[in-house]
Amino acid sequence: MTHANASFIAVLGGHVIRAGVELACCCNMRLSAPDVTFRVPAARMGIVYHHAGIARIRSVFGDNLAARLLVAGMTVTAKHAHGVGAVEVFPREHLRDEGLQLAHELRNVVPHAAAAHRSCLRALAASTFTPDAILEHERARKVAYASSEYRDKLAALRGIVSRA
Repeated sequence: MTHANASFIAVLGGHVIRAGVELACCCNMRLSAPDVTFRVPAARMGIVYHHAGIARIRSVFGDNLAARLLVAGMTVTAKHAHGVGAVEVFPREHLRDEGLQLAHELRNVVPHAAAAHRSCLRALAASTFTPDAILEHERARKVAYASSEYRDKLAALRGIVSRA
């Protein structure tokens, strides 16, 4: 999605959790109902997110809210996300129509001009991970996945799922 020659709109009407947050961040534009919440509880489960996902979430939510999502595993409200420009908030009853209107507007753009703007916006939002930082991050992911805390959280989650 992030390299496609197309524009993507996320119309968010419920809880946006885990990879759903990253998927929404891949979209060029995000529309949200006022009661939408975002949450990435990876750190609470011993999961270390991939560096590209972290960079994507940070580019949309900014440093502070990205830290709340990724480091603390906290919930971020649509109000807070709107405050940093991550989403536009519309009344729930107008959300679908706003999304359709935006999609209609996108049909009226000159494709090569829109592509050039998307490319420039992507470049501006790109992470600045060095190769050494990527290697260190990958080492941290391996340590996290080998930890007893991760195994315990995973076993607990499997127990919850099997009872459901």
